[in-house]
Amino acid sequence: MVVLLLPAVLAFIGMFEMFIKWVTALVMIPATLAGLVSAATRYKEATKEAFGLASEINYHITSYQEQAQEALRNQTKTRLNAPISSPDGMAEALLGGSYLDPTRFRSIDQIEDELKNITLAASVGRILKSLNAFVTIGSDPCNGGGKDGVWSGDNVLSYCNLNGTMFNIVTVSPGKSKVKNHILNAEVFSSKFGITTEYLTSSAIKCRGTRTTTHTNSTLR
Repeated sequence: MVVLLLPAVLAFIGMFEMFIKWVTALVMIPATLAGLVSAATRYKEATKEAFGLASEINYHITSYQEQAQEALRNQTKTRLNAPISSPDGMAEALLGGSYLDPTRFRSIDQIEDELKNITLAASVGRILKSLNAFVTIGSDPCNGGGKDGVWSGDNVLSYCNLNGTMFNIVTVSPGKSKVKNHILNAEVFSSKFGITTEYLTSSAIKCRGTRTTTHTNSTLR
């Protein structure tokens, strides 16, 4: 009986470890994003926009936590309730004995880093979307004062690729048509969190699932 139950116990332990990693990531997100707000408003008077940003972050943190918990509940329920030999059952999870080979599993540190990067990038995307941010492609020439001709300054998100096409992340106020090129302390995304404008713009374009050309806009999602 012990031999028969051992694989199921080990599989459950593996699921529990994944649960711990999710919880760890969720615990780290508030501290990380709190640092984002702190850095974005440092040395400047706290404006109404800053308080609104903090509220938006708190809302999305709660939303991500609820989604993660719901996904864990659904996955656990599916595994436990499915017939043991079905694709969703325990037999499929234990197939091939991979649970007995620790070299086939990623390290705890690697899983934590991947979860942190994914959740941080997703949170930044949500924050920019809440600001009605979008990507402009080729709307300006690469002749600015920054690297490779991008716009200069700490309050812009600008990137020029090797072909000389400029990608900018700009915002527009709700109900208005005037585009704002500046985002308060935008450089914090790259300097503090390692999220570059190139990554943000390319991710937005891939998310749209289209091959964009010059003078095309893409909404951040």
